Amino acid sequence: MESDKLFDHVENLAPGVLVSILTTALIPRSESLHAAPDFQWVMGNPFVTPVVFLVASYLTGVVVVLISRLIIDRCSRLTFRPWLLVLLHRRRFELTKRDYVNEYYGECLRNAEATASQVRVAEIQKRRQSGRLVRSAWIPASMLIWVSLQDGWWFRPFFELITFGAFVFLYAYSEVATFEACRREDFQFTYCKRAPR
Repeated sequence: MESDKLFDHVENLAPGVLVSILTTALIPRSESLHAAPDFQWVMGNPFVTPVVFLVASYLTGVVVVLISRLIIDRCSRLTFRPWLLVLLHRRRFELTKRDYVNEYYGECLRNAEATASQVRVAEIQKRRQSGRLVRSAWIPASMLIWVSLQDGWWFRPFFELITFGAFVFLYAYSEVATFEACRREDFQFTYCKRAPR
C-alpha cells in the first residue's frame, strides 16, 4: 500500500531530523565543525543545503530505527510484553512462561494478518505503526534529556534510565493493543518448547 510506503519514509525521516538537530545542540560552538573551503559553496547554496540535510537526516533515521528496534524490541520481549499480555489477557494463555507467551503473540499476529479481513488488517497495521513511532522516539528523547540537563550532568544517567524504561513499557503496551486487534477466539496454537541451550 502507498500509505505504508509513505509511513516507512516518515518513520525514518522524523527521528533522523530530530537527532540531527539535537546533535548540533550538543556540539559546543567553539568546537563546531566548519566546512572545508572546497565545500563551503555547497553549504552556502540555498538549494543544495536542504537536500544534504534531508539526505543526512534520512540516513541517520535509518540507523536510529535499526538501533531502537534492536534494543527496545528485545527488552520488551524479555520484560514488559509477556507480563502485560498475561496480566490483561490471562484467559488466553494456557501457560504463563515468557517463551510461550511471546511465541503465542507472534503466531497470533501472523495468523491474523494472513486470514483476517482487510478492515482488521488495516487496524492491526495502524496499531503496529503507532508502536514503531513510540520505539523510534526513544533515541531523540534520550538526546533531548542530554541537551536539557547539560548543567546537571549527574542527573543524566537517572533520567536516561527512567526514559528507557518508560519507552520499553509504552512499546510493550502498544504490542498488547496490537494483540487485542488481531486475536481470535477460534485461534489454534501449538507451543513448540525450545530445547535447552
